[in-house]
Amino acid sequence: MLKSINKRLLLYILFLFFLSVFSSSAQNNDSKHFLWQIQSQKATVFLLGSIHLAKEELYPLDPIITDSYDSSDFLVVEVDMNKANPLEIMKRATYQDGQTLKSSLKLEVFNKMKDAFDSLKMPEILYSKMKPWFAVMTLTNLKLMKEGYKADSGIDMFFMNSATNSKKEVLELESADFQINLMDSVLGKFQNEFVLYTLTDLDSSSEAVDGMFEIWEKGDQQALEDNILEQFKLLPNAEVFIKKFLTERNEKMAGKINDFLQTDKTYFVVVGAAHIIGKDGILDLIGKSKKYSIKQL
Repeated sequence: MLKSINKRLLLYILFLFFLSVFSSSAQNNDSKHFLWQIQSQKATVFLLGSIHLAKEELYPLDPIITDSYDSSDFLVVEVDMNKANPLEIMKRATYQDGQTLKSSLKLEVFNKMKDAFDSLKMPEILYSKMKPWFAVMTLTNLKLMKEGYKADSGIDMFFMNSATNSKKEVLELESADFQINLMDSVLGKFQNEFVLYTLTDLDSSSEAVDGMFEIWEKGDQQALEDNILEQFKLLPNAEVFIKKFLTERNEKMAGKINDFLQTDKTYFVVVGAAHIIGKDGILDLIGKSKKYSIKQL
C-alpha cells in the first residue's frame, strides 16, 4: 500500500525529531562551530550536533569539521541506518491489526490531518494505515522537501556516506527498534494532542528549520538552548516528552561516550543537536566528572 514511498525515506523519517519546534532567532557567534572536542588522557571524541535534513547548499562543510572526521578511527551515529530494515520499520510504523489512522484519532483531529495531506496531494490510501506519529513525521518531511530540504543531504547521511566510501567503521548509540518503541510507547498515550500541536505550526516548518541552521552555522550553544528547549516545554505532556526523548536518552548516550573516552581511539560522534546542550545535555553530563578537557571548535 505504501510501496510508492521511497524506502530510504522511511528510515530518515525516524530521525526528524519534531523540527517544527525550532525557532528562527539566533545570536552572533561566528567563530565557533557546533562541534566539541572532548579529550581524556588517551582518547578523543569529536561531538557534532546534527540536523537530520539539510539543503545541498550546506556543503562543503567547514574543514575543521571534515578534518576532525578524517582524523577519527570511528564514526558514531544515533542509529546506523545500514543496519535498519526498511520493511520492518514500515511494519512497525503502520497498523497491522485492522486499525487505521482515522480510527485511532478523534474525528476532528483526523480531518485536520487529512486536510494537510490533501494540500500535498497525497491520497488517503497512502497514509490510512500509518500510526499517528509516523503520519506526523511524514507530513513534516514532505513539507520540508517542498522547500528544498533533503534527508540525503542531512548531516548524518553525509558522514554515513563518507564512512561507506572510506570503509570507516560505524558505531551506533541507539537502534531503529529502540526509537520506534519510544514513539509507540510515549506518543501513543497523547497522540491526538501531539498531532494537533504539530499541525498548528506545520506551514511554518521550513522557516523554523532555516532558523535552526542559522544557529547551527554560528555554533551558538546558548541560542539553541534558549530557543529549542523552551519550545519543547510547549509540547503536550511536556515533562514526559522531555524526560523520555531527551533526558533519559542523553544519559545513555553520554554513558557510551564516556566508555569511548576510556579507550585509546578517536571517535567522531554525530547526534541530534538538541541532545548536546542545556542542563542534562550530553556536554553537561560528561563535564560533571571534570575528568576531561572539553572545548568548542
